[in-house]
Amino acid sequence: PIELLDGFSGYLQIDGYQGYSKAIETFELKRVGCMDHSRRKFKSAFNTSKGKSIGKKALIYFKKLYKIEEKINDECVDDKKRIRQEKSLPILKEMKEWLDEIRYKVAPKSEAGKAVIYTLNQWPYLIRYCEDGHLNISNAWVENAIRPFAIGRKNHLFSSSRDGAHASAMFYSLIETAKANDLEPLAYFNNLLEKIPTAETLEDYEALLPLKPQVQS
Repeated sequence: PIELLDGFSGYLQIDGYQGYSKAIETFELKRVGCMDHSRRKFKSAFNTSKGKSIGKKALIYFKKLYKIEEKINDECVDDKKRIRQEKSLPILKEMKEWLDEIRYKVAPKSEAGKAVIYTLNQWPYLIRYCEDGHLNISNAWVENAIRPFAIGRKNHLFSSSRDGAHASAMFYSLIETAKANDLEPLAYFNNLLEKIPTAETLEDYEALLPLKPQVQS
């Protein structure tokens, strides 16, 4: 993260992973949490017998918060902030009071306990989306974008050879990066295969990477 975020400033939306903490401190970034990660933990609690009531109540809070986001999706950033301040913050305040109340009434290692502790530990970051209309309540859209990489990573564990895994990962990365840059993968590879025989320098090869401005013919 230190290398990746060098030169970046502003908000960084992530889950509870602490690997970003050093970069956040070094570059004085504003950490934003992901409400989806908290919601999933309460959903897991809801699916257990002992955590069902706590999970159910938490999911009601989340439903209210997400309903507000659904309604303001097309609003300008200033109006998003204003509506969140008016409508979301009171719900969050009520939810925080409830979490504080039940914190020591649930077993910390139970699914409900894990959900409560995670959410309280992340609370300052989870509610930060209310301070700026540019921010999202969760980073689920990022997870959706990288899901193919994550699935591929698991599949590559079962490649029959190291070289095969490396080749698969290379092509997979090119395909997904092309898609991330709004390039049609087959068209990109046709363009790549036409031009790669004449590439000689590092700059020539870099120009063939699946980045929108560089592969237009």
